[in-house]
Amino acid sequence: MNWAQKKARAERTSRVRASKFEMVFEKTLVARGINYTYESAKVSFTPPVKTRTKLWDWTIKPDNGSEFIVETKGYWSPKNRLDETEAIKQNPQLDVRYCFQNAHNPIRKGSKTTYAMWCNKHGIQWCQGTIPLEWING
Repeated sequence: MNWAQKKARAERTSRVRASKFEMVFEKTLVARGINYTYESAKVSFTPPVKTRTKLWDWTIKPDNGSEFIVETKGYWSPKNRLDETEAIKQNPQLDVRYCFQNAHNPIRKGSKTTYAMWCNKHGIQWCQGTIPLEWING
């Protein structure tokens, strides 16, 4: 065994996190003279998508026969924004609108983008405090 092989073997056997089984397996590889690397094959993957449901806050049914959904929000977390945006994209037949306690809150600390600006960017109707009469009278 040359110097490079000894160094490589020392590096391989000095792993702190190897399980007992991995150590036994490695000894077998070494004994058989099999070339190998440990934890060198790294890949990215997306886990399978889990179907989820969204229960919207309010379904409004004005006298004119139309129907729309209103989601009321005080704090609007990034996860909620992501989940709800996906629910809206995947259900284009729904008319989803937001009523914010304060539409001028930033979407995250230090951001210049507000809830209202975010909705405008994504083509989502919004209001602050209460539903505008235009939404009801259509």
